[in-house]
Amino acid sequence: MKAFLLSSTLFLLVSSAFGSVESLTPSEAILQVESEMAFKKVRDEEKRSELLLVPAESERKKSLEDGGILRLRRVSPPSPSLVRQEVASRQLDWTGGEIGEFLFWEAGRKAPQNISLSVTVYDGEVSEIRLWHEGEVYMVLSNVPFSHLQALAWFEDDQARWNLFAIVEEVNEEEEQQKSVQARLFVAEFHPRERPDTDVFTSSDEPEYIVLPVEEQTVPEPVFAKLDALHTYYLVNEKELAVEHQHREALAEARRRYREEHPPVAQDVIINFWRESEE
Repeated sequence: MKAFLLSSTLFLLVSSAFGSVESLTPSEAILQVESEMAFKKVRDEEKRSELLLVPAESERKKSLEDGGILRLRRVSPPSPSLVRQEVASRQLDWTGGEIGEFLFWEAGRKAPQNISLSVTVYDGEVSEIRLWHEGEVYMVLSNVPFSHLQALAWFEDDQARWNLFAIVEEVNEEEEQQKSVQARLFVAEFHPRERPDTDVFTSSDEPEYIVLPVEEQTVPEPVFAKLDALHTYYLVNEKELAVEHQHREALAEARRRYREEHPPVAQDVIINFWRESEE
């Protein structure tokens, strides 16, 4: 991969190692969402039943806007022994070996670094990147289309654990043409966005990015380190990220359809409370 700052050139070798991954069909996504919602329904019913099993000293009811009922139930405070038992049951009983493994992992953990950026991907071919670093914004042009970057929250390489905060926008020429036609129907104007100049790249086959300093801006080495790490990881794992992105989109559409076909049913909201002792 080539990274350019005006006339300066940095070279970084990138290898591809794609694994076998599968996309999620609409029917598979619907089945997964139906399973999730069925589990949630059972879990919610169990929680309500547990709350109602506790005897109430008094109860107030109030109608909610969605048709459900808010039930405020005053109950006796739990005994200290029960509280201690519950806390003890939640504590992990680690062995010496497990503690040693955790300390070993903690000692070898890489320092976290943040990458904050927004990306506009034009026609699935080129990315316009705005990278934030120490209060400055750096403009970058890359011939790597980061269409699936929103599927990535963090990644790790030899240097650091990178926490990624990214906003990705896709700009498609066909969709913009449709918007332009629709705008004219309503006696309005819509102008497609100007595409970046791809002639600045030295190659159409090798991945490259170019940092475009603004007003004699000096670009520090950490900016190149972030861009190198991001490009390297994305190129090596692009296929997996594409599938992860497709999974998210398929599940989002399946959840939308589920909500449409299964409008929410009003449920009672149960709240148990008690007064603390004044002793």
